[in-house]
Amino acid sequence: MLSKENLQEVYPLTPMQEGLFYHALYEPDSLAYLQQITYCLRGALDVGAFETAWNQLIQRHDVLRTVFIHRKRAGICSIAGSGPDAHRISG
Repeated sequence: MLSKENLQEVYPLTPMQEGLFYHALYEPDSLAYLQQITYCLRGALDVGAFETAWNQLIQRHDVLRTVFIHRKRAGICSIAGSGPDAHRISG
């Protein structure tokens, strides 16, 4: 969970992110910018190995630890967490 203790960096939005955010506020039910993909896995899944690999990937790439926070008075910013539990998944 993201907290003040594991806050790594606060970034302003890029112009592209600002535009996407504007459209999300203007038309919240629109699917115009929604991209989703699903996979079907066959065979046995080693959940522990998957969890370990995914958490290592999250620690390696800031973008996977980024959340977007919007407050009416302060605008919006993206925040990257740090530390082993910033965005940890568990089965």
